[in-house]
Amino acid sequence: MNWEVHGGPTDNGEFGTFLWVRTDRGLVGGGGHYGPALTSSKVTSLSVHRWSPGASLTDNGIHYIVGRVRADVAAVQLHIVGAQPSTRELSPVGVSNELQLAFVADILPSAADLVRVTALDDQGRSLEDSDWGAHAGMLRGQSPGSG
Repeated sequence: MNWEVHGGPTDNGEFGTFLWVRTDRGLVGGGGHYGPALTSSKVTSLSVHRWSPGASLTDNGIHYIVGRVRADVAAVQLHIVGAQPSTRELSPVGVSNELQLAFVADILPSAADLVRVTALDDQGRSLEDSDWGAHAGMLRGQSPGSG
């Protein structure tokens, strides 16, 4: 399995970032999100997706994260539960000096739930730290506040 990220401005002025997943049989699918490249107060603009079993060519579905980050982000740490290792570190790619953006993406283990995302500068200092625990439950079909 491999994947590729595409991003750029659209005709309506929004910005799109998408991950396309391929297997040896061809394109499985993909997705991402539209919106502002980044809002002025944000360091990241990320979306997490989970394809249910049977919705893809794999038995366990595909779980992935894709997004854009400020160009000064050196790494994005993903903190997950339900799979090892519990921390994954992504290196931004495709830096655009014109847009001051870079892109991140990863395919996560199907059993993993993303609970925290931390964007770091080149000295390892936190630029943004976000709690994603509520998102994990929603991706599994749980309402906020349910267990």
